[in-house]
Amino acid sequence: MFFEHYKLLSIIFSYPEDEKLITESSEKLGELSEELQKIDEFAEFITSSSLAEIQEVYVETFDLQPIIIPYISHHIFGESYRKGEYMVRLNEIYRQNSFVPSVNELPDHIAVVSEFLSILRENRNEFISTVMSGIKKMVENIEEKNTPYKQPVLLFYRLCSIEFSEFEEVIECSTC
Repeated sequence: MFFEHYKLLSIIFSYPEDEKLITESSEKLGELSEELQKIDEFAEFITSSSLAEIQEVYVETFDLQPIIIPYISHHIFGESYRKGEYMVRLNEIYRQNSFVPSVNELPDHIAVVSEFLSILRENRNEFISTVMSGIKKMVENIEEKNTPYKQPVLLFYRLCSIEFSEFEEVIECSTC
């Protein structure tokens, strides 16, 4: 449904290494998502910042002592052992769909999940139902924070919510 949106978000949620790629991705995403969710502050940050500044804010937002933890399972399970079971399940879903992430991250990282949604054509409702509660908690945790990455996280949630709300029956995650 929002395949291109998710692909661009996966680039934005990955560690920024190519200034041109992230600039082009944020501009294109801004055009595509204008009616769904504004990301103008994020785009302004990207165009007015050097790659080093973008990397610094990325690390402040998602790494070390992050403003928002980018791992969906953390938002669902905290430090529970069930987090491992959940990631095994995600890896199995990826394997069944012949998906190999382009970034070297854990299977529940927001960049990996977004990239997967950019290629997934079948069983989207089942997959979105397995990640939706974590995405919702990510949004709850970032809403009051001050980071340029807030708008892309909110857009990601909005896209998933639109797709999720189209399904009559919520399929429960067997490991959640």
